Amino acid sequence: MKMRKKILLLQFRKKQKPLKQETEIFKKKMPGVKVMPFNTAKNHRRLANFPLENFNAIIMGGSGDFNLSDFKNKKKDPFWLMIKNTISFLKRVQKRKIPVLGICFGHQILGYLLGSKVIHDAKQIEVGSFKLSLTKSGRKDPIFAGLPRSFTIQEGHKNSLEPLPKGARLLASTKNCPISAFRYGKNIYGLQFHPELNKKDMLVRLMNYPKYLDLINVRKNKSLENFLKSSPETILILRNFLKLIGN
Repeated sequence: MKMRKKILLLQFRKKQKPLKQETEIFKKKMPGVKVMPFNTAKNHRRLANFPLENFNAIIMGGSGDFNLSDFKNKKKDPFWLMIKNTISFLKRVQKRKIPVLGICFGHQILGYLLGSKVIHDAKQIEVGSFKLSLTKSGRKDPIFAGLPRSFTIQEGHKNSLEPLPKGARLLASTKNCPISAFRYGKNIYGLQFHPELNKKDMLVRLMNYPKYLDLINVRKNKSLENFLKSSPETILILRNFLKLIGN
């Protein structure tokens, strides 16, 4: 009997509703795969001795509760301890060459690990549905196999990466955010957007994080639903990632 692939889902959320929604979405969008959620915000100290041998890949989710550009005193900031423990964990993952997909906040942590800065640039803030354009490298990369040169994505970020990690390949950009997707080595991917979210999912996500609505000119009503666009293609990205991780 063929064993199901096991994905470790690192989550960085405090609120239970979006935490649960995130878990359910990944389980729904990746049928046939065993998604193992891990509450990093609550249990990051356990990462030091967390076993890796049973997992085929790691997915790092987003966060509406933490911002890498916000902390000031690293030694006293409990948030920084979570990041420090996560970075140490990812270094172990790198040594084992386990595939990693970092999404939104996870994308930023990967960039930070690889030498980029996480910056707060008002011009790069994106909340809602945006057009993503693949670079020449992106059009050739297996993570975007079967996707058009440009397509709609769902986003909700205040921070971004600068510059591109040394040695990484730029795979995609939006009009506002130049580093929207990158690959490092053969199997480490960072996506500033949410491939797991469709329009309906994004609507629920924004309702759970109303502070993000302050960044755009809509509120909790029908105008928000009209503001968002459909993004049917992005599910292919998750499927392509599963193909890349092997058996």
